[in-house]
Amino acid sequence: MKAFIKVAVRWSCPAMVAAVGVAVIYSAVMVVVNIKRANALWVDTSASSTAGVEVSGLQNKPTKIERLLPGPDRKECGFGQIRNVETASCVWATRSNKNDISNELSDDAVNEKLHQVIKLLEAGKEKEAKTVLEPPLLAGHPHAQLLAAAFFYNGDLLEKNRSKAMELVRLSADQNEARAQYQLGEWLIEDCSDTCPDIKEALRMLKAASKAGLHEATEQIGRIYFLGIGVPQDRDIALPYIKSAAEGGMPTSQRVLGTIFYRGVVIPRSYELSMKWLKKAAHQGDANAMAKVAGLYNLGLGTEKDTQKGVLWSWLGARNGDAGAQYLLATLILEGIAGIEERFIGLTWLKVSASTGYANAKEALKKIRGKLDPEEETRAEVEAKKCLKNLKQCGKPPWKWEGFGGAKIGVDQI
Repeated sequence: MKAFIKVAVRWSCPAMVAAVGVAVIYSAVMVVVNIKRANALWVDTSASSTAGVEVSGLQNKPTKIERLLPGPDRKECGFGQIRNVETASCVWATRSNKNDISNELSDDAVNEKLHQVIKLLEAGKEKEAKTVLEPPLLAGHPHAQLLAAAFFYNGDLLEKNRSKAMELVRLSADQNEARAQYQLGEWLIEDCSDTCPDIKEALRMLKAASKAGLHEATEQIGRIYFLGIGVPQDRDIALPYIKSAAEGGMPTSQRVLGTIFYRGVVIPRSYELSMKWLKKAAHQGDANAMAKVAGLYNLGLGTEKDTQKGVLWSWLGARNGDAGAQYLLATLILEGIAGIEERFIGLTWLKVSASTGYANAKEALKKIRGKLDPEEETRAEVEAKKCLKNLKQCGKPPWKWEGFGGAKIGVDQI
């Protein structure tokens, strides 16, 4: 959830009080006095709608004033909602103050509150978390709306309710909250398969977020056109978005761009540029990019051939969960390509890869099964099961392998 509260949030201060006309036996002067004493919440009925209503203060009204308000039903509203006096319905609030400067002045305070919500939730203090979240939500703050939408959508803290989640994320997006625009776009295409009825709205939201500088949104647009999600597949349209997201530091786009250069899809093939972008993604922890970098080093494409670096990158990809890297590492060891004499380690990684369903690993395991010593296979099976519980702790590192011949080296050095 923390991704939802990383951006700056703009807070609005109560600024407007709307008058509600009532017929009473007291004089107009006495009504004003009573209202001031009550310090009541007033709703601007002229701006009310089914989407939201502007508010300007405390929610509770004094009993005497409340009796004068119209509406047959005064039942309590749900979490984070307020009563629309005109329609006698519960609605989500929207900010009454649109002044950018005054909103920005309270960014830090709002962020602190929302961070507090996350910490309380992580500590298991759900009641306290809801208490902290509700005030900015009642004030119509877009970032609080986004966080509450996420809670409703996933069923964390708040009861799972996709309808409320979509209402809130739309209100936040309408207030130009870029992350809300991105999240709305994501949710709208989440269930797309053969058809994608909301793709136009999704693209509109994603493009707005991308224009605001959110690289995640740019990456998603590239993915939509590259794969043809709800639109005709068009890699020429996708490429500028992929390149922009890659330049913005998005590792998946960096890997995809590196793969495009490797295959010569849409653009001319370049192993050097392929290595450049794949390495950028690999250094950010993309396990599949690590496997691809290992392959380029082993083949000497886009760089000088270096089997040791190939082994290191395949090992890094393997322990980060990429089945292809696990298979490559096993192959390098078992076929003696890297000169490493650690058959047991190779067999272990082959079994780890095969257990994920990786087809090449399963086929390789079938071919060598009849040649394996039963005791050796059993030991490797036991070790593979241990590795699957924690890949980062799987066996010893390459620089301790017999025949590797390399010193301990950091990722930044390869």
